[in-house]
Amino acid sequence: MQALRLILPLCAVAVLAGCERKPDAALEPEKVAPTAAVEAIEQPATFAPALTTNPIRFTLKDSIDCGDRCASFEVEWIEFPRNAELNSLVLDQVNAPAGLSTKAALSKQGQDFLRDAMEAQEPWEQIFRVSVLPGLGDVSVIEVLAYSYTGGAHGMTTISTINYDRANKRALSLTDILLPEKETQFWQIARRVHREWVVQQDDPLNYAGWPFQSTSMFLLTPEGLDLQYDPYAIGPYSMGTPTITISYDRLRDVLKPDYLPER
Repeated sequence: MQALRLILPLCAVAVLAGCERKPDAALEPEKVAPTAAVEAIEQPATFAPALTTNPIRFTLKDSIDCGDRCASFEVEWIEFPRNAELNSLVLDQVNAPAGLSTKAALSKQGQDFLRDAMEAQEPWEQIFRVSVLPGLGDVSVIEVLAYSYTGGAHGMTTISTINYDRANKRALSLTDILLPEKETQFWQIARRVHREWVVQQDDPLNYAGWPFQSTSMFLLTPEGLDLQYDPYAIGPYSMGTPTITISYDRLRDVLKPDYLPER
């Protein structure tokens, strides 16, 4: 699972379609009073209990003699108050300092970012956003998106995903969900799906210089297994963070039964 550099996102995942995730004004973090922990309703009662979640939102801004060029640090986070190990794993995705509570760690990171921005006298911007997405069976999908602008023509967005097996209380790697000796076959299937994905783009010739790549980022969704990529990985920056979806029907012979939907 790769920890992320820094950037931002959002848009619905579509089968065999890539899309750029952009900041959603309606979802921009704001200062709100803490709310009580709530149960995220992710699966029917026949599955392992849903994750208990607590939202954390706040904004830090440099407001000292910056006029309309103030730097900002925004957080729209989800904490897991009953799962310290998962909390640490999510914080690791943005390289937050260890040994602090979730809010304290993020606040420290934000203060350091604003200090650097003030020293540079630049209106830098950083946004962190965590989402719990619909998963498959006992798997909850946690997506961490980070956007960072520190000068230049545009900011950068990176995505990190955690597929958390609630029944076994652990994050899953791709090796964990594949049948023995099936990794080569999995990537052969993924390569074929990528070719189909390229053909469906508006101008497939634009992708001649962007060959298929493997990735450690995947999501077990109700519709299929999504392969997630950072900008520039398999397409131009204008594509944002591309997603390629492989249907479970194509993976029946390579995924372990626990990580396949029932027919």
